[in-house]
Amino acid sequence: MIKRTAALGIGNRVKFLGHFHDVRKVYELIDVYVLSSTREGLPNTILEAMAMRVPIVATDVDGVKEAVTDRKEALLVPPRNPSALANGILTILDNPRLATELTVAARAKVEEEFSFATRMRRIENIYRSVMQQAGHKINEGQECAREYQEI
Repeated sequence: MIKRTAALGIGNRVKFLGHFHDVRKVYELIDVYVLSSTREGLPNTILEAMAMRVPIVATDVDGVKEAVTDRKEALLVPPRNPSALANGILTILDNPRLATELTVAARAKVEEEFSFATRMRRIENIYRSVMQQAGHKINEGQECAREYQEI
């Protein structure tokens, strides 16, 4: 990849950072988070960018749409459309107010819908449902696990 960026004449503008144990420092340096996938599950990197209040431009593919809504928490563009992706990036960079609105909404959504505690409660509900279908009686209010705390 380093040779490829040099051949394209962009080697001085692209950095390959390697492995990080704490990516927060990287997100703090990002002006726009860009995800150009043509297909995707629920990408953790989108959730990280939302949590770190980094404006997002991403392709409008299934997994991404589970996390964000176009023009509410992020700008979504059609996949395989470099011009639309570039325009989305420029829109964020040229509109700080829009970027702020998107990041505020994204942070609120990730806290509400994708927190560790929320995900654990969802898993707990799945277990409860499976146990009930298998004929196990679950007392109302019975906890399957301890209270979840944010890590």
